[in-house]
Amino acid sequence: MTEEMRPEPSGRPDAGWHALHLPWPSAPTASSGTVPRVRWRRTGNRLRWEIESPAPLAARPAFPASGFVEGLWEQDLAECFLLDIPSGHYTEYNLSPGGAWWAAHFIAPRVRCDPQPTPDAFGVELGTTWSDQGWSGWMEIPLPPSDHFAFNLTAIVQTTQGCCYYSLAGLGGSRPDYHRPEDWLKWV
Repeated sequence: MTEEMRPEPSGRPDAGWHALHLPWPSAPTASSGTVPRVRWRRTGNRLRWEIESPAPLAARPAFPASGFVEGLWEQDLAECFLLDIPSGHYTEYNLSPGGAWWAAHFIAPRVRCDPQPTPDAFGVELGTTWSDQGWSGWMEIPLPPSDHFAFNLTAIVQTTQGCCYYSLAGLGGSRPDYHRPEDWLKWV
């Protein structure tokens, strides 16, 4: 993806679809037909994000169909990371092509708070659909209490060349790591 095609540094642009990109050159690359697209919008104190992604290599029954399931990142999925800038705390939300979801609250990069909120406390609404061409899904989540937040939308897609790690925000580092809140898009 060229620099001109990347979203603005602000998290405000919410009209239209944005293609995710592969920020780690050492990870497998994929053809343009396998690039997930995302869009988002703020509605009151909630954020709705949506994804369109290519069909997974695994058959639909291989994905959990519903409920709160940890470990979804081991298969195709979409993720939203939402950071409350003043506190430095963030929440990771995962959405599976089959309709299962997972979330965890972090007090620092990769440091989960203890105890974790119950699944009901995350306030998630979601939906997914599936076709031969791919899957699409949406998730609506509560925004942090502060109006100063950052976010990133990501996806993991299994291809015949290996696992592709996509991100909306440009992320650094030598290996795939989405837990880099300093690089996420700030909502201004």
